[in-house]
Amino acid sequence: MVKTKQAEIFVNDDGQIINQKEHLLKLSDLKNKMIDTYQDTPLTTLLWSVGGHEVYDYETEIGERIGNGYENPDESTKIRAANLQSLIDECGGPVTGLSKLCHEAGIKFFPSLRMNEHYEIDVDSPKYGRFRRERPDLLIGRPGEKLEKGTLEHGIRTGMDFAFAEVRNHRLSIIAELVEKFDVDGIELDWFRHPAFFRVEEAYDNRHLATDLIKKVKDKINHVIESTGRDVKLAVRVPPTLYDSARIGLDVEEWMKKELVDIVIAGGGFIPYSTPIDEFVAIAKNTGIKVLGCIERLRPTKDNDEVRGIAYQYLSKKSDGIYLFNYHSIDTEWKHSMLNEIGSLDNLK
Repeated sequence: MVKTKQAEIFVNDDGQIINQKEHLLKLSDLKNKMIDTYQDTPLTTLLWSVGGHEVYDYETEIGERIGNGYENPDESTKIRAANLQSLIDECGGPVTGLSKLCHEAGIKFFPSLRMNEHYEIDVDSPKYGRFRRERPDLLIGRPGEKLEKGTLEHGIRTGMDFAFAEVRNHRLSIIAELVEKFDVDGIELDWFRHPAFFRVEEAYDNRHLATDLIKKVKDKINHVIESTGRDVKLAVRVPPTLYDSARIGLDVEEWMKKELVDIVIAGGGFIPYSTPIDEFVAIAKNTGIKVLGCIERLRPTKDNDEVRGIAYQYLSKKSDGIYLFNYHSIDTEWKHSMLNEIGSLDNLK
């Protein structure tokens, strides 16, 4: 019997360790509580969320660091800011430290950038971000616009509107810093947390604007590759179908056909049995693009058999691997047993 190839295993860590309260965060904490938990597993790539709502938990020189400029921040902001500063003082910062630790462990490291969070955050909170507070005219919901609660339009109103060049340029500057300044193996642009980038009625017609941003990101990455010799990949997490991606303004089919991306994570894992992973796989055929299926811990994966079933669903349709979201905090024993199982279609069979 011909053996199937080992699947790519990606784990997205949402950065919760920056909230550690026991003591100031140290590089040893990142090693012991994060990297070492994947020892002897087939994990290929660790992704680490660098923050959200345009407030960052890493050593950025151009973005807004958590807590900067606030005289009396709330307790959780104080903790995040102190932990960030502790890591900056010790090792340069979390992105610098995690990249070093991952490479020592033989794991690839990607910072993960949430492209447009829409969480309900008080506008005066340090977690809201000055970019949105100071430029409400650049948000999906216009200043003074009355929107009915419970509607889609109300839910996405505080997100940035990518129809504006200022928004796209702001995003590009953060992305460029992450791939140019740090020794990373790639970057994930998380277009699924959360999936709205334009006003609803304008999204489909504006998809060329998101494509233009992707082209500029790819150009930045290609320049890094050419000037440094590093191998840097562009990963995107997108809605679970090509139709839904285009509907909200993301022409993922175009991105793949023109090979503007290297890795596509299909969906958020909420409808795994209905996700047409094979439509992404078909477009990626005869290219170097890898397609991964997403498994979300919170739903619908009620037990390990569910995880196995979803992984089998993806791998049997010739996807290149599995992407786990919200699994970073699960116990080490689970990682050792389940990652080895879902990393191989033969093991799943």
